[in-house]
Amino acid sequence: MTDSNERIIEVLREKIQNPEILNIINQRLEYGKHKYGHGVNEDVANRDWTFRAIEEATDGLVYLAAQMIKNPDKITPVLSHAFEHQLKAVSLMIIYQKWL
Repeated sequence: MTDSNERIIEVLREKIQNPEILNIINQRLEYGKHKYGHGVNEDVANRDWTFRAIEEATDGLVYLAAQMIKNPDKITPVLSHAFEHQLKAVSLMIIYQKWL
């Protein structure tokens, strides 16, 4: 029987071709499994995964802004672009959540 982390990785492999990103995701899933004693339980009835994704993505915006404040001389086009894409991702998730 496959656990929830394996099911999630299986879905992500279909969407993400970059092995480095998949490896980081797998490490995060394993960290969570170790920390909480179980994988991501996608079947939890009262869990709004879109809302959780919005929370985590907005945390990412905060972290990127903190990095920009910490090292303003190292704000590269790549970092600025990453911030813009993260912001777009949050916006799209909010639109999706409202649509549900």
